[in-house]
Amino acid sequence: MVRVGKTKDKKRLNGNISLYIFADEKDRSDDAEIENAYMEIVRNYIEYYHTRARKCKFEYQIMSVIKYVALALIPVVQAIGMIQKVPWIATVLTSICMMIESVLLMRKTKEKWIHYRAMANEVMGEQRKYRALEGRNGGKSFEEFVNGIESLVSEEAKKWCETVKKLDDKKGDT
Repeated sequence: MVRVGKTKDKKRLNGNISLYIFADEKDRSDDAEIENAYMEIVRNYIEYYHTRARKCKFEYQIMSVIKYVALALIPVVQAIGMIQKVPWIATVLTSICMMIESVLLMRKTKEKWIHYRAMANEVMGEQRKYRALEGRNGGKSFEEFVNGIESLVSEEAKKWCETVKKLDDKKGDT
């Protein structure tokens, strides 16, 4: 029997993934079951990247709306004469905008949103290509499909590590 699990004591199927496929020795011949189990892992990758993209998109859009509302309130407050009565209100609104912009730059929510969405699309594209060409001459073998998916995920992890290292290097320079 082939099972997909999250235990750390089982062998991984290619690459750096948190889900594992493991089977008893006698079940190794059941390629369809292994393929179905890996397809579940691919669905989990897609779901992960979609979820991350949605969260980043939501955060970016909410903070942007708050920033734009605060910016739009400055001329309104000035037009109704509140600036003379409460002079610090423009400073507060401007400060809110500056803080939001700083958080957006620091957290890079827009870049993350685009990145996670692109990764989900790449993984889905690999999956569609594999399914569309399955069993045809020139189609990808299951091993090529697995290697393609794992290559995408591994490359994304390497980019993340490089980004973190660059940020650490910048902190050390200051």
